[in-house]
Amino acid sequence: MGYQQADAATRQAIAQFSLAEQDLVLRVSQAYLDLLVATESTEVMQSQLTALNEQLALAQRTYSVGTGTITDVHEAKTKWAQSQAQSAAANQELENKRAELEKILGEPVSTPSGGLHHAPPTPSPKSLADWLAQADAQNLQIKAQQAALDVANKEISKSEAAHLPTLDLVLSRATNYSSGSLSSPADLTTYVSSNQAGLQLNIPLYAGGATQSRVREALALADKAQDELTLTRRTVANQVRQAYAGIVSGQAQIVALQTAVEAGRNAVESNKIGLRIGTRITPDVLNAEQQLYASLRDLSKAHAETAIQHLKLKAAAGALTQEDLASLDQFLAAGNSKL
Repeated sequence: MGYQQADAATRQAIAQFSLAEQDLVLRVSQAYLDLLVATESTEVMQSQLTALNEQLALAQRTYSVGTGTITDVHEAKTKWAQSQAQSAAANQELENKRAELEKILGEPVSTPSGGLHHAPPTPSPKSLADWLAQADAQNLQIKAQQAALDVANKEISKSEAAHLPTLDLVLSRATNYSSGSLSSPADLTTYVSSNQAGLQLNIPLYAGGATQSRVREALALADKAQDELTLTRRTVANQVRQAYAGIVSGQAQIVALQTAVEAGRNAVESNKIGLRIGTRITPDVLNAEQQLYASLRDLSKAHAETAIQHLKLKAAAGALTQEDLASLDQFLAAGNSKL
């Protein structure tokens, strides 16, 4: 029973080590994607500042020649000041995310390359039921808890075995040599060698209730391990459902935000044309530009969140491998073109 218990403990340790490796992959991926989103947010804010500077200069020119109003200038200055504050916050967020990744890697981190401009791959298999079944069979948390339950059950067997008699093979060998001492030397030296072999039978009669107490304790710990396994299964199933829903929701958001970005670009151009011909005013252009850049930031976040949910789904199913990181790397490399 002790040998079998040690084997179960080894399986538990292996599962826990693999789980720690998997957790490291997720933490590094999350930190890297957060840094990438923060980098793109900073770039978007710089583009927004450039556009607002142009609008502010235009408002000041039109006001100076009498075709614009002071209200347009104030509106442009307000939007420009708000954008300056948002840009400072974006830069601070970038440094925070860089520090988080550096803390994990233990070395300085440069600005990441690539982009988040393509939808992540669709999870395979596509059925939620298939993912739940795969997670129940391969999830590392469940495997570790199953091994812990085996350890607890073997402890019950070990405790119950304390009631059983034991039969030991006893072997002994002794050698004795004597030649007297310096003060009283002997005329004869003696040399005695003895070998013994025997069987020793131990029959436990009563141990003061200690054995029964250990059995009851082992049974209670086994029940606890069983309950923890049940809780782990439910938790993992919930993680699978959340990650799967996150992917489905994220893909829908990406499609909607891509449409919003395209419509936002058209709205900015239309409002600029309307401003030139007098059918639009400066605040209309400023609002259209802010909506466009907000959509760009939201699209970048949606890409990153969908990608990390994909990794979380694979991890919950016990299927996260180096190939998944290679696929994510290719996915990021494919997004080098700027929005």
